[in-house]
Amino acid sequence: MNISFKSSLITGIFLMSTQLSHAALITPDITISGFAEFDTTSLPFSGTGSQSGEIKSVLGGTTATTIITDVTPAGTNPQGGLLSMAGDGVGASAVAMGDAFDLMEDFFFSFSFDLANSSGVDDYMISFGIDFSNTVDADGANAYVDSEIVLEDTAGELFFSDVTSDAFGDEKNGTALATSGAAISDSGLFDFDVTLLAGGMYSFDGFLKMDGEEFDGGAFSADSTAFIYIKEITKLGVPVSVPIPATILLFLTGSLGLLVRKYFTKK
Repeated sequence: MNISFKSSLITGIFLMSTQLSHAALITPDITISGFAEFDTTSLPFSGTGSQSGEIKSVLGGTTATTIITDVTPAGTNPQGGLLSMAGDGVGASAVAMGDAFDLMEDFFFSFSFDLANSSGVDDYMISFGIDFSNTVDADGANAYVDSEIVLEDTAGELFFSDVTSDAFGDEKNGTALATSGAAISDSGLFDFDVTLLAGGMYSFDGFLKMDGEEFDGGAFSADSTAFIYIKEITKLGVPVSVPIPATILLFLTGSLGLLVRKYFTKK
């Protein structure tokens, strides 16, 4: 087999596998909607520093974003809608920098998810992931900054990340640290599962929130992001079959067939 044909064949197989993986659609029994929203009642930044952010949605594999400058969104707010495939989700990010005597108070973003199972007989498990990063740093004799990322339902917290840099003592996820005014960070991937019984409904929500203040010649900064997305959906007891659009299969298998035919015709 010559190199050019082998390369073309491998490329064709790769494209087919890519298209099939992108076709991992949610089963019609399950409806999931998700939204990320900037709270326009957040207080404007006070001082010479700044606060900014972004809300993002991925729907059907397509990304849309809205930029927030101080307390003004430039675009759609909220971002989100119906999630239709694995990898779809919503998120938010925020960045703040403050100098002497600056104040940031309740810079706030919210998340909401609603799930429904229309099947009268089948139960499902929906696996979610959250990709998060949370960093704060306060410098000076009298400065602090705090950033929280929280997901919760009616039963309580599903996930939280809370970091505080404070001249009088730092904290990470509720635990006091030996440092004061240090750069504190928390990041990673966190997974959680939701069991949705036949005919059932479920919802959860959350937020990303920042606060900070400098009282005497120092500075503070914060940089945080969270993206919540669907990892997979499993019918309890049986893996959910992934519907593959017939046109994609027909086109890709036909293209590979032409490659093979062209090779042997040349020989």
